[in-house]
Amino acid sequence: MRRRKSGARRWMKPAPSPPSTRSSARGCCPRAACGNTHRANRSAPKATATAACPFGDSPWKNMNASSEAPPLAIIPRALTLVEGTFLTRYKRFLADVRLAATGEIVTAHCVNTGAMEGLTRPGGRVWLSLADNPARKLHYTWELAEIDGRVFGVNTSMPNRIIGHLLRETRLPWHRRPWDEVRAEVRYGERSRVDFRLARGKRLHYLEVKNCHLIYPDDRAYFPDCISERATGHLRELVQVVQDGHTAEVIFCVQTPLVKSVRPSDVHDPAFALAARAAREAGVRFHAIAVSHTPDSIIIHRGVPVELKPYRTTRVFRWRDEAQAAAKQRLEDSKS
Repeated sequence: MRRRKSGARRWMKPAPSPPSTRSSARGCCPRAACGNTHRANRSAPKATATAACPFGDSPWKNMNASSEAPPLAIIPRALTLVEGTFLTRYKRFLADVRLAATGEIVTAHCVNTGAMEGLTRPGGRVWLSLADNPARKLHYTWELAEIDGRVFGVNTSMPNRIIGHLLRETRLPWHRRPWDEVRAEVRYGERSRVDFRLARGKRLHYLEVKNCHLIYPDDRAYFPDCISERATGHLRELVQVVQDGHTAEVIFCVQTPLVKSVRPSDVHDPAFALAARAAREAGVRFHAIAVSHTPDSIIIHRGVPVELKPYRTTRVFRWRDEAQAAAKQRLEDSKS
């Protein structure tokens, strides 16, 4: 009688795995968010990687296809969005837009005070919100911009509203336990206001929110897009808060989906990058979330990694210089 070998089972051929239904987090091109994935077929000809977006010229259907995990929250828009064509931005706070429905040229309020690198393209599609206050001087606010088939939120007041909603509803994964008090715009430090101060018993937690839109071909988000002494000052104030025995945190809100991570920009603001790394060493926490925009809602996705380690800046300098040269050329073309 033949004895069965004890180790025979380990040599059995495993059953074939079912085909994966997992979708890639990358789109059909480095900057598009169309959800047309090609990662599973790496041996296919390169032509397949540049196939036309299956959603045509509609930037909205991409957003829900961009993330495998269910969103943290979906916030309905309070105001109706109006489509238009971007013409120019001036005096930082003003933007001229030609409305698509009527052809009328209106001046919209631009909440973003930064450089808005890559977002101010004459002829690009934008969306404005119409204020419900008839007495307001500027009836429209610039909310969204479509760049290379990808939709970006440009209203820098939106991240604070989003984080406030997530805190009140306890939807942030690292803030699941409710706070006794959530206060916005609280004075602290030297002439500063923290975006949120959270309290639970005697414990105080200080939270700063940073809007982020700058995405480069490496699919990473960089903050800031210009020198921001104010943002650097906030980090120093948070370090002092930690030294005083409290806790502190920075949340980057990336107003477009499909980003690998968030980095402090050593190219645009080296002082902020150094301050961010020093703050992390001092105990300040860093988190990030990504957001998708549709005409009627705001979709908040899961967390995005924050990379604070130093990195090579050669490519980032090149991308920045190319973006600035392209913006300068578009401005000259619009004047001619």
